[in-house]
Amino acid sequence: MGNVHAFDVPGLGVHLRGGAIEDPAAWQVSDDGREFMTRSSEAWGAAHEASGAPADVAAAAVRATTGFHVPEK
Repeated sequence: MGNVHAFDVPGLGVHLRGGAIEDPAAWQVSDDGREFMTRSSEAWGAAHEASGAPADVAAAAVRATTGFHVPEK
């Protein structure tokens, strides 16, 4: 999925424009919210591995984090 960049952070973009996410719970289960959280988990996993964590440990953390924040529909 690639790297997460500042312009990919939906809440930040909305905030900088003076708005707000009207229903955060609905956004979290939306396709956009699910994609964002998946990409975030993957980016944190890459950072964890880059900091010296073994690849299998980082991959397990990505799976666990994604599974928690992006449960199957």
